[in-house]
Amino acid sequence: MPGMDGVQLLTEIKALQPEAMRLILSGHTDLKALMNAINEA
Repeated sequence: MPGMDGVQLLTEIKALQPEAMRLILSGHTDLKALMNAINEA
């Protein structure tokens, strides 16, 4: 995903297909960052 991070990708998907289910898989252990990603996207 050159030029885009995972949160930006989820935001774009939500804008294009709001009814689509989204799944987050992360190797990071930062729970706060994960919660922000869920809430933003």
